[in-house]
Amino acid sequence: MQPRKNGNFLSVKKIAIIAFILLSYTGVSLGTIGKAMLTPYHVMMGALIAIFIFYRKKEYIHIFVSLLVLLFYVCLVNFLNYPDFKFTSLIYTLTFGIELIVLYNLIRDCAPDRIRKAFQFILLSYGINIVAGFVVLSAGLGHSFLQNIFGIAHPESGGSRPMGFSSEPSYASFIISIAHLCYSHLNGHRFDLPSLRISGLYVVSSLLLGSAYGLLFLLINILDWTQVYYKKMRVRSKRMFSIICVGLALVGGNLVSKVEDGPVERITNLVEIFQKNRAVGPREMLDKLKTKDPSAFARIGPTYLLFNSDRLDDFNIVLGAGAGTAGIIIPQFLQGSLIDEDDDVLDVGVVPAFIFDYGLIGFALFILFLINCFTKLPFPFWLSMILILPNANINTQLFWYGIASLLIISIIKTSAIRDAAMQNRLQNTLR
Repeated sequence: MQPRKNGNFLSVKKIAIIAFILLSYTGVSLGTIGKAMLTPYHVMMGALIAIFIFYRKKEYIHIFVSLLVLLFYVCLVNFLNYPDFKFTSLIYTLTFGIELIVLYNLIRDCAPDRIRKAFQFILLSYGINIVAGFVVLSAGLGHSFLQNIFGIAHPESGGSRPMGFSSEPSYASFIISIAHLCYSHLNGHRFDLPSLRISGLYVVSSLLLGSAYGLLFLLINILDWTQVYYKKMRVRSKRMFSIICVGLALVGGNLVSKVEDGPVERITNLVEIFQKNRAVGPREMLDKLKTKDPSAFARIGPTYLLFNSDRLDDFNIVLGAGAGTAGIIIPQFLQGSLIDEDDDVLDVGVVPAFIFDYGLIGFALFILFLINCFTKLPFPFWLSMILILPNANINTQLFWYGIASLLIISIIKTSAIRDAAMQNRLQNTLR
């Protein structure tokens, strides 16, 4: 569908692009509604939804079937579990889902170059904020009024770090990583000075965040670029390139093993724990992981322990227990074993929270929704989203930022492939 050329149409498109940029600012708050932050994204999307009702009144509206089916099932499960579910959790899910549908319809016809500039702006704004935050910390001003301007994380374990416009460094690493993946594909993986500046800022930002996730996402971006240029090489060049990559991997592994602090240490500790404790059993291994790295345990431990519990049959795991119940009931499985006795609420990612709230049927619909979002996208996009799922449940803005980003790139790639196919058919017809 071709966009209309009137000024109102183009104005709404620009507002939608701004709303998408604000979607990446997951830690910026204008206030709270209950326990949820009222972010600038929600405020702007509220206005866009009102405009959308009148603006798209006589136009074709793309029905996002997989998302609508998922939202319908979410409502059905909560209706069946009434009143034993968390009403606010249901509202958050429906709000994010409706906002995505509206944003999708407004952005799907935008020019790829405009969307590329949106990802570029996210990278620039986050990069400048992270670098400035690092300078503030280096100058010993991390606890001054400047921390209200630049995102600074102050974990209980100590060691303050910049976090950009997100709510913690690992989230910021995901946000800029996805933005860089999308920017690279929209930019055709150009190897020119402007592109190198953006990529350089991304690399510096990832390192300054001091997040183990940041290093993993950085490797994924390197993998993405490697795949693209490897396919363009001749056979002899591919062989030489493979040898160089193996050499760099060996040198890099040797350097990593000598690093004694920071995110690299967390990764090496994780690998060491699993290598040395493979014979003691999964539960004992997770116990050692909790002692060594509680943060890593929080991301993978609950999923394993929940679905290996002998009490799982006490709940309807097929249909689900309703919105928000996972964060309360999951600790009942784990108290006295690998979490503290006084922890009555546990925040976990999509797995196992979504399965517990909406059952295996809901999770199957969730996977179909993700597959729909990932159409025509290469493996690095999948890998990035899989890595962040333990950190983001369906009611977090971080999750919907990732979904919106991948969906936008999927639309552009699908359209490009379709247009190329039509062009080939036209050329063959004219011959």
